[in-house]
Amino acid sequence: MNELEAHLARLEAAFRRHLPARLAEIGVALSALRAGQGDWETAHRQVHSLVGSAGTLGLAEVSRRARVLERLMKAPARDGGAPAWDAIDAAWNELQAADEALDDNVAGAHSAPTALAEPAAILVAEDDPVSRAILVSQLEVAGHTVIAVDNGLAALERIAATPRPEIVLMDVMMPVMDGLQAVRRIREEGDRLGGERIPIIFLTADDDPKLLHEAIRQGGDDLLIKPSSPVILDAKIHALQRLSRLNRELNAYHIRTERELAVAEQVMRVSLSRNTEGFPGLRHVSRPTGRFSGDAVLYRRTGEVGYLMVADFTGHGLPAAVGTLIAADVFHDLAEVACPGEILLQGLNQRLYEHLPTDFFCAACLVEIQADHVNLWNRGFPSVWHRLPGGRLQEIPSGFLPLGVISEGFDVTPHTLSREGCLLVHTDGLSEACDADGKAFGESQVRELCSAERPVEALLTALERHLQGRPSHDDLTLVALDLGAWKGA
Repeated sequence: MNELEAHLARLEAAFRRHLPARLAEIGVALSALRAGQGDWETAHRQVHSLVGSAGTLGLAEVSRRARVLERLMKAPARDGGAPAWDAIDAAWNELQAADEALDDNVAGAHSAPTALAEPAAILVAEDDPVSRAILVSQLEVAGHTVIAVDNGLAALERIAATPRPEIVLMDVMMPVMDGLQAVRRIREEGDRLGGERIPIIFLTADDDPKLLHEAIRQGGDDLLIKPSSPVILDAKIHALQRLSRLNRELNAYHIRTERELAVAEQVMRVSLSRNTEGFPGLRHVSRPTGRFSGDAVLYRRTGEVGYLMVADFTGHGLPAAVGTLIAADVFHDLAEVACPGEILLQGLNQRLYEHLPTDFFCAACLVEIQADHVNLWNRGFPSVWHRLPGGRLQEIPSGFLPLGVISEGFDVTPHTLSREGCLLVHTDGLSEACDADGKAFGESQVRELCSAERPVEALLTALERHLQGRPSHDDLTLVALDLGAWKGA
């Protein structure tokens, strides 16, 4: 007989000696309830405690009979329902006879836990002294360091102290503060208490499936029905330790990724900050779906020539944003030396063709503002709208492949426009933005609103009304360029 088996045998002998006294306490409580003077919840807790402690010690018949009585007392205790006294009396009589039905041959009922779980600091919150002693013995023999308390409030206070336990075993029904309340408080105050999430296993003699649901809802990680074997307890602790390890690894990965993203963000900020100040008539609105955007608005004025490019790379997030770095470098390097728009566009296409994966491309609208006209290239973008004086709209459709798709036979013929009115450019994140019913904002609505007196305001107002607070699922960019602002600029 090992140390745990010997200790459990001593506990069992003590339990057998004190069983008549515990039954007497339950009998007094039932008599008071019948007289309308007792408290159903307290009496129910006494029987509930007997179910767990008897079962854990291997006294299956006592536990079984106590469970029958406990179930009959549950409704009056929890819901205030009318007690079924005939059934309660019958179950009580059966339980009183339990000490006569005890099986003296319980050898082998207690076995030491297998060595799955690693030694840990474990907090046990259990109000029944027998069940608490059994748990503490099982855990200590398995190599764990154990702190034991008898109510939920004491458990909450202990978790707030230092050092914190690594795992909590929390009984559901306890005085002062029950286990469900305690766990809810632990989860609500997790940020204040600090540290990583502590795994919590609920302990209960109640096998109601609704209790399992409620225990998980309140923040528990598992539920152990009493009586339980040391092997099952050890396995559950081991499983939670494994999850905690994975959570720590995930958290470390998250921290490492955040650092890497911060570096990428800084690189993006520097690369996209080459846009020159004093670009007349330009207004743009960008709404990325996340931290990084695959949309970019690039502009530069070199002498009397102005260059503007709106780019939309495949997808969104960091992979799409990487493409904007390539585009920004080529755009600014060529625009800085007043390179003709055709050559700038050809250089952008070739660089992206060489560097981007085959399924990755860039829809782009490039605008070159000359002294007496405007050249515009629409490569895979939704229609660009030229709002002329008087409100008339001129459509500049795409009709060409996006950048980075082909190398040979790349057409660089521009649309030539008068240097008047306003250009309105938008990514497909605007026209494809969907409402709660999945209906897209639509190109027809974009066209209609582009003819408004204040088209940017009209488009944004209509978009907000369309989305009704829902996030967009793609990066969204809207650009307005008042060409009239270049007169004399």
